[in-house]
Amino acid sequence: MNDISISPRLDAQAGRIKKGRIYAGGDLENMALVTDFTGDGSENPIVVSLNRTESRYVQIHSLEATSANTAVSEIKRTAFSRPEEEGPPTAQVPPFMMRAEANSYNSTCPPVNATDGDPNTLWHSEWTPENAPFPHVLTIELQKKAVPAHPDHRPPARRQRRQAYQGSG
Repeated sequence: MNDISISPRLDAQAGRIKKGRIYAGGDLENMALVTDFTGDGSENPIVVSLNRTESRYVQIHSLEATSANTAVSEIKRTAFSRPEEEGPPTAQVPPFMMRAEANSYNSTCPPVNATDGDPNTLWHSEWTPENAPFPHVLTIELQKKAVPAHPDHRPPARRQRRQAYQGSG
């Protein structure tokens, strides 16, 4: 994986992550710390480099927010669409290729809202009947076939077949 973008809620300042950690791994039992990060409490997304970490799961641990809760409107992940030795082109992982779960959420703001591609919906940690304690953990599972490939980065034989098909119209 290349990076992850964490977009805060847009309708209010409450719940924006100020301090967090990113863990990644091939399964939930073997998660490794990738990095700590900070947010400035603004409406700007927090973009965290995953340093080409190969992972199926990414966990975002909100350790501190602008209120006693955490709220995220959108998670975006980018993946490398070709091997490192071939260069840096990346592609965004489509929302339908991600699944979200959380250790805490309000029934009106479930984790799936963070990966639905709609910045107007959000995941919100539990606030009723009382606030859930930190850390608030959002787990993103990348579906097995989610490594996107840009059409022009396909192996030469597939690229030639595609060009021949498009040109024969």
